[in-house]
Amino acid sequence: MIDGEVTPRGPITPLGAGPGWAASSSRPTPSTLIESVSMVRGPHEVRLHRVTAPSGTVVRQTGWALPEAAGEELTGALLPLHGFTRSSVMESPEGTVFGPDALVPCLEGECAGPESVFVCVATLSAAPAPPPPVYDPVGATVTWHDGTVQELPL
Repeated sequence: MIDGEVTPRGPITPLGAGPGWAASSSRPTPSTLIESVSMVRGPHEVRLHRVTAPSGTVVRQTGWALPEAAGEELTGALLPLHGFTRSSVMESPEGTVFGPDALVPCLEGECAGPESVFVCVATLSAAPAPPPPVYDPVGATVTWHDGTVQELPL
């Protein structure tokens, strides 16, 4: 976001993929580069973004849009693991294929320097989900609920 306005994501360039992960980059503005990696395990998706942008640039991450009527049949969450400082829920003006009234979880944080890292976990499940993974910023690793540790490939 620049001056309170959401910027377009820009063209996405693939950076690589492997078992359970994929990475890409995008350049929403000439002065902003976003390198992203998503790691998936069960109902959890860890999303890491390394953002090169001027200090104060706001970074917004949204989660899965769920219809308000989803109830207990489908649950979702968006949890900050690193860098995000605010959370909210937005209404989706277009709804989803599941219904017209959808809610979208949202996280925001601000770039603190020329390069900032933001990490969250998005969960979508039709059954009770296991505990969310833990992110270690020192080793850039994720520890999943079963104790498996994976290094983020970015």
